[in-house]
Amino acid sequence: MAPTAAAMASQKKWQKVICANAAMNGLFVFRVNRVGKEAKQHFYGNSFCADPEGELVDLPSGRQQGLVIVNLDLQEIERTRRVWTFLRDRRPEIYGEIMGNLVSWPTPQQSPPGEEMADFSNHLVG
Repeated sequence: MAPTAAAMASQKKWQKVICANAAMNGLFVFRVNRVGKEAKQHFYGNSFCADPEGELVDLPSGRQQGLVIVNLDLQEIERTRRVWTFLRDRRPEIYGEIMGNLVSWPTPQQSPPGEEMADFSNHLVG
């Protein structure tokens, strides 16, 4: 599950990101986005499911509250991982070395007056 609260015109970017993550990890990923309005934000919905090859299982939902119901063949995960070996070929033993080369994390944006923005930067590991 990949819950989101996307309100900007970012549907295409989210679809690319979620589909790429499904393919890289060889599994089904459900992108669940809220709908409705809060303050100045309009949440657009468009929830969907990506399969282990990064393809949409069905069309994204609309802009109203509802359910996306799809049939999944869980054997597709094993079949896909045999062909696309991203997980097999990863090198977790060098992740620390790669992360050690980061100079700093980006600074969170400041919220406009009267609006709060979550700041999780003090929870980052590295």
